Amino acid sequence: MQQLQSIRRELKRSLARDLRSQLESLRANAHSDVIDEGVWSEHVAVAAQAIEVDWQRKRQIQAALDRIRTGRYGRCDSCDAAVAEARLTAAPWATRCVRCQERQERLDNARIVRGPVSMRDGFESRFDDAA
Repeated sequence: MQQLQSIRRELKRSLARDLRSQLESLRANAHSDVIDEGVWSEHVAVAAQAIEVDWQRKRQIQAALDRIRTGRYGRCDSCDAAVAEARLTAAPWATRCVRCQERQERLDNARIVRGPVSMRDGFESRFDDAA
């Protein structure tokens, strides 16, 4: 728990620093005559993505602290098996055992490649009906 709280404090400081840095960079570039709209949009997108990644990690750490308080920390959300100590040491915010996490990643990757099943099936069936 102390490790998570320490990570959370450092992440909070880091998030504040990164946010200030990103805002300063955006302000500096906003007043530049040289910057074009495409470069500006890319700058904003990169800054927003970096901030989102930091916020997501902060939410994961807070969720891990909540699981500690409720007695669920170290239990897999999918199969209820114990999450390996080595995994929790490497990623204290882990919510699944390695086996379930790998299965979830395969499912996520399949969705990216094929698209959502319900959407794909509905789309194909509309064309089948028209033929």
